[in-house]
Amino acid sequence: MDIAVYILYISVMKNLFGDCRILRAHKTFCSPDWRWKNCSGDWKGLNLWFVLDGRGTLRINDREYPLGPGDCFIQDFADDIDGTTDPARPLVVPWVHFTSASVRKDGIIRPTYYRKLDAPAFFETIAQRLIEAFSQDGGKSPVALHWLQTALVELHRQGASETQSLLPKDLADLLEQICLEIRERPQESWDIPKLARRFHYSPDHFARVFRQVKGVSPKKFVLQCRMETARALLRVSDHPVGRVAELLGYNDVYFFSKQFRALVGTTPTAYRKSGRGR
Repeated sequence: MDIAVYILYISVMKNLFGDCRILRAHKTFCSPDWRWKNCSGDWKGLNLWFVLDGRGTLRINDREYPLGPGDCFIQDFADDIDGTTDPARPLVVPWVHFTSASVRKDGIIRPTYYRKLDAPAFFETIAQRLIEAFSQDGGKSPVALHWLQTALVELHRQGASETQSLLPKDLADLLEQICLEIRERPQESWDIPKLARRFHYSPDHFARVFRQVKGVSPKKFVLQCRMETARALLRVSDHPVGRVAELLGYNDVYFFSKQFRALVGTTPTAYRKSGRGR
């Protein structure tokens, strides 16, 4: 991904995390006898949790993760979480407690998310700047939010890079370019056979490869991008729901509302009235 495409990618992706709200941010230097036990329901929201140094173990529900530098999680506080450190090498963990409707089970970044980062030093810099900004004003300025959005975008970028190994580099780059185009112009009527021809694949084979790499079908990906843009428009604009539907290429506002409710869990009007993302 060249620098111009990367900058465009950052700007597009950050819009998808515009509803984040930071509640707390800190760097924990764990004592040798440190243990963290979170029972479902103790706290609300999500936790971006990054191992900077040390060794330990983290159990989320029934899955256990050995911990080392570069391990990164987005934890859902609805889960049971149990963490311990190696007394000989205590953990150092920057973390951010936040809320976001964009991080959800069918989103591009999901709760109970784990990744071994391939560029931990870069992510450490993002996390440190986030924590410093939050400590200065408690998250009242947009600076800390900017760094949280950047961290989430970097997690997604590294995840996308990991999946590229499923395809030759030229086709992997082409797939990422197509996905970026869809995110930029979700209102267009994306023709799957036409996209497949760019790969010299049949439509069925293209759909299979797309699902292997992205985890969803091409049609579902387009729908997710439309609904992410719809959520952003409902948060930041005064457009009536019908106008939002038109901007996203829908001729039938009722069909738009049906798809929105199926993916987001509520109607566009209720989503706007609920004040999500404020």
